[in-house]
Formats: sequence, C-alpha cells, structure tokens
Amino acid sequence: MLSFVAQRVLKGVIVLLAIVVLNFFLIRLAPGDPAVVMAGEAGASDQVFVKQLREKFGLDKPLPEQLFIYVKGVVTLDLGFSFRQQAPVSKLILERLPATLLLTLTAFAISLVLGILFGTFAARFARTWLDTAITIFALIFIALTIDSHMKFGELTHADAITPAVIEGKHVWHRKNCINCHTLLGEGAYYAPDLTKIAQHRGEAYLRQFLRDPSKYYSEERHGRLMPNPNLSDDQIGSVLTFVRRSFGHDSDPVDPAKVQSIRDWTQAKKDGWTEKELLEVR
Repeated sequence: MLSFVAQRVLKGVIVLLAIVVLNFFLIRLAPGDPAVVMAGEAGASDQVFVKQLREKFGLDKPLPEQLFIYVKGVVTLDLGFSFRQQAPVSKLILERLPATLLLTLTAFAISLVLGILFGTFAARFARTWLDTAITIFALIFIALTIDSHMKFGELTHADAITPAVIEGKHVWHRKNCINCHTLLGEGAYYAPDLTKIAQHRGEAYLRQFLRDPSKYYSEERHGRLMPNPNLSDDQIGSVLTFVRRSFGHDSDPVDPAKVQSIRDWTQAKKDGWTEKELLEVR
C-alpha cells in the first residue's frame, strides 16, 4: 500500500514539475519583450531603464539559469513580484483565493449533489420513464456544450482569417505593438485600446498615422512618446487588414498600392497633421 502511494506521489510531483517547466517556456515563447512591456507601463522606454529591468528580473541571464530560478521560486512559493500591481504575486493570489474557492466549491457541491441524486433515481427506476427523462435531460446539457464548440468558427470569424490577416498579426507582434496597446483585451494597457480603432478613425487616418506615429504624440502634450515602427506600405496594409478582418469585418484587404498613393500625395507636407485633416484624407 505504501509503495502504491509513494509511486502516485512521485508521479504527481513529476507531472507538476513538467507543467511548471512547460509554463516557463510558453511564457518565453510569447511575443514581445517583458522588460519593454514593463518599461512602457511605467511611462519610460529608454534603454538604460529597460536594461535595469532585465537585470532586476533576471531576464539578462542564460535561459537555463532563468529556468532554475523560476522552478526554485515555484517550489519555495516565491512567485515573484507583479510589476503592474506593485505587489507580491503570492499576496495577490491570497487576496483572491477566497472568492475562487467559494465559486469552485459551490459549483462542485451543486454538481455532486445533483449528480448523485439523479444518478440514484436513474439506477433505482432503471428502464422506466424517469430513467429515460433523466438520460434525456443529461444529453440536452451535453448537446449544448457540443453546439457551442461547433460555433467556434462562427464566433471567432475563422473565415475572415486570411493570409493577409495573419501577416498583419505577425507585424503587430514583431513591432511590439502589443507591448503598449490592447486588442480585445490582449496586450498592455499603457496606450489606448485599439479594438474598434478602424471604425472610430477610418483607414485614411490610420494609413497616414502609421507612417510615423511619433509625429502625433509628444511627451509634453500627451505624457508619452510613441515610437516610429518604420512600417513599409505592405506592413501598413497588413496591419490594417488584421485590425479590421480579425474582428469580423467583411471589407476587402487593404491594398498596399493605396497606402503608397496616400504616402505620395502627402509627401510634400512637412509639418504635423491635425486630426481633422487626417479624417479628410481619402
């Protein structure tokens, strides 16, 4: 018996260790630089500050050493410090643990009571109308889950995810736009959310804006400095297509030639653009 328990415990430890290691590498595979994200949320983006953040959080160390520090922290329950919340992660978890346990245990208790109750009735009155009714009732709930899964394509607008949209998403991540902006809740919150930017601003505005965003923001006026991502016409077209089509818009992909025409037409203008002028560009 003890041998059986020991084997189970050992297997459990191995599985937990594998999950921790997998989680570490999944975080590292995420697009963007964590130090740049933290610097952006702090309102500073100079390289000296970014370097200090990398040193503070061990991001400048070799990957095996980072993994060792990460696993050691999990084992010793030292889960690190939340830069966004400015508090230890363990403290944040403990603050939210009561509500989580209440929800989990309530759902477990309800499912346990109903499962035992209906299961007992179905077994006691097997091959009767009550057994059939309970079976149909359970199948209805299973069918609702299957129906929801079958609608994933429709709900996620899978038919709109074209190669142009995918390329736009790659540009979005490669240029670290996600480090400051959010799309449907994904990304950082240092800069404005861009989920509906295509509807609010229009393509003409965005085409001109993306040529050099740094012209429209200043540290004195807006409290931040937006860098110039140096996007090509093809990249601008891809990003605009990604922003529109990945959220269910059925308009055509943005043509890079159209971006180039706007660029040529506005090339002579040297000073900054007002929002009104940009909205009038067609």
